[in-house]
Amino acid sequence: DQQVLGLGDAASTAMWRAHVARMTEQAASARAVAPDLKISGLDPFGLRYVAATAFVMALIFGNPDPDADLGNLLGTAPAQAMAQGPIYEGWIEPPRYTGLPAIYLNEVKGDDPLPVPQGSKVTLRLYGETGDLGVRENLSGLAPVTDGAPVSQLDFVVTQSGDLTVTSKKGNDIGWRIVMTPDTPPVITATGLAERSPSGETKLPFSASDDYGVTHGTARITLDMATVDRRYGLVLEPEPVAPVTLDLPLPYNGSTDTFKETLVEDLSKHPWAGLPVALTLTANDAIDQTGTNTPEIFALPGRRFFDPMAAALVEQRRDLLWNRDNAQRIALVLRALTYLPEDIFDSQKA
Repeated sequence: DQQVLGLGDAASTAMWRAHVARMTEQAASARAVAPDLKISGLDPFGLRYVAATAFVMALIFGNPDPDADLGNLLGTAPAQAMAQGPIYEGWIEPPRYTGLPAIYLNEVKGDDPLPVPQGSKVTLRLYGETGDLGVRENLSGLAPVTDGAPVSQLDFVVTQSGDLTVTSKKGNDIGWRIVMTPDTPPVITATGLAERSPSGETKLPFSASDDYGVTHGTARITLDMATVDRRYGLVLEPEPVAPVTLDLPLPYNGSTDTFKETLVEDLSKHPWAGLPVALTLTANDAIDQTGTNTPEIFALPGRRFFDPMAAALVEQRRDLLWNRDNAQRIALVLRALTYLPEDIFDSQKA
């Protein structure tokens, strides 16, 4: 710019020069406005990505070479070319009660034996032309599958240790050495003597264990005739009485691999109370295998009576439950006991 007015005036000229100097200083400090690349406000529906997506899809599926595949385009063809062997899929599923995970055979490498539980289910899927692949196994105990037979799917249960092989006509077989882990029966035993509580309940501590957990347990009580004192009211043959069967308690937390518990049951009113009995403990597992203990021989606990008259009456009750033919003898005993009631009973009204 140039001064137009006041060219002959020294004050106007000085003011003009000061204005020019000030404008020059401000212009030197001016900066360009920064660009704004955020265009999302102008494209709220994201249509700008459609073009990019179409471009990528065109590169992948629009290859002019019809023989090229996705592996060649993505650079994975060499890795695929290195893969050798039959095309298959295989699983080994342990029984559900074991709580063990399934084994994916395609990921099992090496020649080390592969342990699996008894009863595991093997599933094989073979892919390719019929007859190119076959299966050879001696784990199921069934008739062997002939190599080259048209097999595309095979399912069987492991019943013994052996070998499993997926065969190929090219000779590049794949196999596994399977070692079956047997399911052992449970073990149960009494850990102490049967005790009697003050109220007459029977208490018997026991322990049980199983490799995959105990599912159920019972206690069976039978009369031990060999040790019964066959005198007085027990001379006659006893009337048939069914054995006593009780369910054993299991831990509340559900952990039944190894545990200790106590059987508590009130059998004080049973006809065998006070007589020798044999108690057999039995434990079951998930496949209904059983384990039993050596029978425990003891006198079945009952209520204790310190009054001689009360004890005598309970004995007559036992003899009557033993055999009803004892009724006449019991009547005579009761008459004898009550012959002089004033010397026996504390209450005069009894």
